Amino acid sequence: MKKILLALSAGTLLFASCSSGDQHVKKVFILSNGKFTVDESQKNITLDPSNTHTEQELTYNTGEKVIVSVKTPAGTKTFDVPEDGSYVLNLKVDTLTGGMVNYGAGGKPTSMSAEQYDHMVDSAQQLIEGKNASDEKKTYFIVPSSIKKISA
Repeated sequence: MKKILLALSAGTLLFASCSSGDQHVKKVFILSNGKFTVDESQKNITLDPSNTHTEQELTYNTGEKVIVSVKTPAGTKTFDVPEDGSYVLNLKVDTLTGGMVNYGAGGKPTSMSAEQYDHMVDSAQQLIEGKNASDEKKTYFIVPSSIKKISA
């Protein structure tokens, strides 16, 4: 199975969970192989598989659990978005691997030592092999046709 390295960085995927007071926000970032359409309720997705990379962010402003239904030629599958936060929905044929990247105030990576660089390369290699993924370290291994909460 092929794997794709996905850098979930502040510059690429900016997820802001705005839960102040009674406001509820659930964000789902969809990555797919093929074009897809989303209905008005944003709860039904129809995927037309191909080699085209497509992505879209959906936002739900509700405290209720959201169930997203994805219809493909192979059938229909549902994904639960139970609580506020940011999620990645992998509709690609490849596993997504990666982690949060901390950028400096100017949007550029802060300088790093050779040791830090070696550690980053070793960590990326382990992720590609399906090892070392953890919510605490904000590193992720998201298999095809799955959803993963990446931030509260």
